[in-house]
Amino acid sequence: TVSGPRAEPIVLSEPQRTELERLIAAHSTPQQLVVRCRIILLYAQGLNLSQVAEELAIWRKTVRHWVRRWLSSQDDSPIAERLADAERSGGPGTFSPEQIVAIIAIGCELVEGEDGCSGTRTQQEVATEAIKREIVPSISPHSVGRFFKRCRPQAA
Repeated sequence: TVSGPRAEPIVLSEPQRTELERLIAAHSTPQQLVVRCRIILLYAQGLNLSQVAEELAIWRKTVRHWVRRWLSSQDDSPIAERLADAERSGGPGTFSPEQIVAIIAIGCELVEGEDGCSGTRTQQEVATEAIKREIVPSISPHSVGRFFKRCRPQAA
C-alpha cells in the first residue's frame, strides 16, 4: 500500500454519493467532471492523494486541488457546481471569431505584385486592409501574425 499525507477526510452523504455516481454514469457528463467525481469518491473511500492519483493516472497535484476545492465549498451547493472550473482571470478577447476569420481571409488573398506576379500580403498589409474594410477599428501586425500562427498546420 502506498502511504502519503492525508488531508482532511471527505465524508459524503448518501445523496452526494448517489449524485457523484450518477454523473459518472451519465453519457452526457463532460469527461473532466467525471474525473473530478471519481477523485472525490475514491478519496472519500479512504484512499490518500497518491493512491487516487495512481488509480486515475493523473497528477497528485490535480487530486489535491479538487479535494481542497470540495472541502472548501458549501455542502449544499450542487455537485457539478462544486467541481466546475473556476472563473479565469483576464478580460474578454479583443477580436471575435468572425473578425479573426475575416482577417485570415484577407491574408490568404493573392495580390498583384509590381513584377506582375501574384504574392501574399505581409502582416502589416493585412492589418491595414482589415482596418480599411472596417473589420476591426485597429489591429497590430503582431496580432495578425498570432492569428496566422494559430491556423498554420503543426509539424508532426
